[in-house]
This record gives sequence, C-alpha cells and structure tokens, in this order.
Amino acid sequence: IAYPPQFPSSLLQDNADTFKDESSFVSDRIAALNFELLRTDKVQEDEEEPDIDMELLEQDGDSKRIIKMKQEASEVSRLRTLFKGLKFFINREVPREPLVILIRSFGGKVSWDASVFAGATFAENDETITHQIVDRPSLSTQYISRDYIQPQWVFDCVNQRQLLPTNDYFLGETLPPHLSPFVDSKRDTYIPPEEKALHDPSLIETHDQSEEESDEEEADEKEEEEVDQELLDAQLQLAYQQETAEYKKYGGPDGVNEDEEDLSEEDDEEDDDEEDDEEEDVDEQTKRKQ
Repeated sequence: IAYPPQFPSSLLQDNADTFKDESSFVSDRIAALNFELLRTDKVQEDEEEPDIDMELLEQDGDSKRIIKMKQEASEVSRLRTLFKGLKFFINREVPREPLVILIRSFGGKVSWDASVFAGATFAENDETITHQIVDRPSLSTQYISRDYIQPQWVFDCVNQRQLLPTNDYFLGETLPPHLSPFVDSKRDTYIPPEEKALHDPSLIETHDQSEEESDEEEADEKEEEEVDQELLDAQLQLAYQQETAEYKKYGGPDGVNEDEEDLSEEDDEEDDDEEDDEEEDVDEQTKRKQ
C-alpha cells in the first residue's frame, strides 16, 4: 500500500481504447443520474425538515445566528425543489453532463434521444415535457405545450435561485449577460442593470416602456431641430438687416456710393469732350494741308 495513492502507469497513457472506455463510463454515469432512487422509509420529501443543531437552539434561543441558520436551511430546502414538476428534453447537440447534474440535483426530470445515448426515460414526442433545451437557431418541428430554451437558462436559474422568464432565452434570441453568483448584491461597485432588475422588478424595461422612451426621444430631437432652425433663421434675418442698413448708408443700387458714381459720370463726360476736341483739331490740320 502506497500513500499517497498512485495510479498504474497504464492508466495514464491515452489511446483509442482508453478514450472509448472513458466515453462509455461518462455515458453510464449520466444514465445512472437519470433514474429515481427508491426510498426505504415512509417519510415524504416535502415533510423533511432542515437539520438544525438542537443543542445550539437550546443554548442561544432565538438569537440572530440561529435565525440566520434557519433561513439558510430553509433556502437550501427550497432550492432542492427548484425544478420540481418540470420535465426537460435535451437535444443531441447540447452537452448533457452538466445539465443533467443540475436538473436532477434541483428536483427536475430530464431525458434525451435514446438512439444516441443510453438512459433516456421519455421520448421527445412526450407532450408532458415543459422545456426543451436546444442550441441551434431553429427547429423544424415544435410543440406548443413546451418552451424551447437555450442552455444558459438552466444555469442562470440556478445562479439566481429562482425560475427566470423564458422569453429572453428562446431560440434565436440574444442571450442576456451571464451574471456571476459569487458577488454581493449590495456592493458599492458597479451593478449591471440586469442584476438590478432581478432584485427590483420595477426596473425591468417592458416593450411598451421602450416604445414610449423612443417616442419621447424622437419628440425631443424634433424640438431641438426646430429650436436650431429658429435660431438659424434669426441669425440670417439679423445679417440681412445689417447688410440692408450698410447698403442704405454707403451703397447705391450696384453697391457703389452715389457721390462716387456722379463723379465717375462727370469724368466720363469730360473725357468724351476732350476726345471730340482732338478729333476737330485733326480735321482742321488735314484741311490746311490740302
């Protein structure tokens, strides 16, 4: 006998035979989880009471510690029946082992395709199935008596310790954030809005609320656009008035000062007279030469 225990070297060598045996072992273990255990006593599950140390109860009475222990024991007892009364069918593309362990540990019933794996207890066409776990965008055949959900729903229900609405986990839906169960809900750091909604249902945003908010946002945008347009019109009007005032003060119809325009006309007339005088002088000189 060796301590610590040592495995034979042959078990540590991976080959086709060992992988086959391991796969068969895992399949048998999952199948074993799917069968109900028979009780030898007459005590029903619902009548079982949480185990509490009665000596501590007698010593401390109704102290806060004992009350807390009672609450924790009651919570554990409730969690054992979280999936009680629910029947799950796992599609062949979904990993079975973690889901079977969770569903069976929390009181649910589960099965799968008997032609692929051993240990199935009911078929897919069983109309008493409440949830079918699928990891594909769509299915050709669906039953209206069950919810078709993605695997994350099971894990989120266990993490949040309650049955969550299934509409966020339907086929093809974008899954909500996977919230960690290992954090304090009353922490001072950032808390995602999805986690806040779990603790305060009034924070859950419904479809009608989102539509109302979008309508309000559109109305606010229109009002801002109208205000901006009015401001632009006022600026343009002010610029026009200033330009008109400058036009009246300094410019004529062509944007030239009226006095300057009169002077330019007089200069043009004088130039024309000078040209006429020069032409007359040239004509007289030509006549004299002749």
